[in-house]
Amino acid sequence: MKHQLEEKSAQYDAEIAANNALEEERQRLRDIADRMRGLLDARDKRLADLEEQLERVMQGPRSVSAEHDYLVEQIEEMKRRLLERNREYESLRRRERRLHTDVFERDERIQQMSLTITDLEAALTDRVAEIRELESQNAVAMQEVTSVRRGERTREVVGRVFADSLSLVRGHDAREAKREAYANSPDVERTLSTPDADDMRNLAEGGTVDLDVEESELPQGMDVDDVRPPSPGGSGDPVLFEDESENTDE
Repeated sequence: MKHQLEEKSAQYDAEIAANNALEEERQRLRDIADRMRGLLDARDKRLADLEEQLERVMQGPRSVSAEHDYLVEQIEEMKRRLLERNREYESLRRRERRLHTDVFERDERIQQMSLTITDLEAALTDRVAEIRELESQNAVAMQEVTSVRRGERTREVVGRVFADSLSLVRGHDAREAKREAYANSPDVERTLSTPDADDMRNLAEGGTVDLDVEESELPQGMDVDDVRPPSPGGSGDPVLFEDESENTDE
């Protein structure tokens, strides 16, 4: 856009320089026309003088025929010169009319260039206003994006904290469920078979031994609401250690 404005300005200056040159040419043509008018006046004056001289010759005792021939030659010469001057004057008039036409066309071009430059300046003003509006909208959008990013970070932190708390709650619930399942499971007696000599020999050679494991449920005791039955080492009440009591309190 700036390059186009510079080209338009250069064309505008060239048009102004050409217009000034045309004005100078028109002034020179006016001067030539004024000189032509002076020459025509001098011609008319010369013709008047010749007519007076002819009158004097016609009235005087000199030879009329010789003077007549001389005057005829002078008149023919003056006519020839007048025709040449008239042709030059007509050519100057035609050139002046062409110059007038060129000046009018240059004026129209200059006016069009001025209107174009005015339109370009208005378009540039509109573009500058649009750019400023876009910059303000960009600033507002960046502020909104920053606030949204802050909100996203806050939500991420809150989500992580909630997930951590939820995982802790689920882990605690799972441990409680395992503890409850273990507490509710029946008592089991597990019997493990002992290896014999062949098994020991096999282990010494680098082999493996499969031991048999037998599990059997122990019979459940009676619930006694009164005094517990005597048992070796004390009463039959289960003993609660400190770790189990803390877990129970939790």
